[in-house]
Amino acid sequence: MNTDASRSLLRGRNLLIAAALIALFAAFGVRMWRFVAPPTLPTLLEGLPESKTEADQRLFQARLTQRFHVGS
Repeated sequence: MNTDASRSLLRGRNLLIAAALIALFAAFGVRMWRFVAPPTLPTLLEGLPESKTEADQRLFQARLTQRFHVGS
């Protein structure tokens, strides 16, 4: 058995394993970063005032019916 060929195979395999581990840790890091980040405001609530009056409630209900049609 040629030792240079087996070393080359092991070096390639180790490189593949290292790349897979780096990708796994990177994906986990991105997942944790997104988990810690403050939540974004849903698009239905963007630009709406505090819901203290009946008119504000009607505006929100109009957005709801526009986005989610009745019967869907």
